[in-house]
Amino acid sequence: MKELDQLIEKYNLQTQNKIYFGTINNYQICFKVDAFSALSCVGQISCFLDNRIGEINSLLKDNAKELGILNYKISHDGIFIVMKTFTMKGAVKNLEKSLDFITNKLFELGFDGSKCPKCGKELVNTKELCYLNPLINTNFSMHVCEDCYNHILDEENKKEEAYKKMPNNYLKGTLGAFVGALLGGMVWIIVGLFGYVAAMVAFLISFLGSYGYDLMKGKKNKIKLLIVSIVSIFVIILSTLILYIIVCGSFNGFVNFLATSDGLKEFLLNLLLALVFGALGITWSILQMKKDMHK
Repeated sequence: MKELDQLIEKYNLQTQNKIYFGTINNYQICFKVDAFSALSCVGQISCFLDNRIGEINSLLKDNAKELGILNYKISHDGIFIVMKTFTMKGAVKNLEKSLDFITNKLFELGFDGSKCPKCGKELVNTKELCYLNPLINTNFSMHVCEDCYNHILDEENKKEEAYKKMPNNYLKGTLGAFVGALLGGMVWIIVGLFGYVAAMVAFLISFLGSYGYDLMKGKKNKIKLLIVSIVSIFVIILSTLILYIIVCGSFNGFVNFLATSDGLKEFLLNLLLALVFGALGITWSILQMKKDMHK
């Protein structure tokens, strides 16, 4: 993309694993542009904002529309922005405009981009800190002072050790996921009795399945994604079957309904539609679950 290449060349940016990073107006920045990602154009400015987050929030709130910013998140160590992406060309142009505008405003407001984004001290011995941004499930990076780097590394090691000592609790987690999904399945049946197959209820089934899994202290890893997905699909199929049995008056009535060609065709089409909505709901749930899943 010409606009992206021009942006990289203009600021002499480096790239690693589809992440572009460097400095703009002496502030550390990094961004990702990926048309195949859910959030396809995102950026971050790393700077120690201390207790002035409200001030920055007001600035972005007043200018987000003009800059083409869809959403943003501010923390004490920087600003994360999500760009509107009607076209990737326009998104990249707005990204450059936003990064330039925000860094200039930070300078006007007296923020020092040369200091450690984590603590605000001088960057004497710098260390590159790579961390996973849960909003986009992608590694971003910033340079921090050696003290902050060692402290963060120590905290991460403690979390890793604590995670390893946690019991798996997959059985309890599965039970919790099943109970939670069943609650969503009851809503599925009630809505279905009014003649609807609702995508939002499929989302609810997966969401409650995930919530139930966590409530029963199941371990948050890739196994959770698999368990919640299987349970959600099972409950959607089960709920659809129960719905038809209720509508047909009995199980025998349902069997007789399937014995007709039109009845079988209607059931299979509605079951397929339910599974499509279920797949959408599971995909959405997986994206949400990945935010707090162990990496």
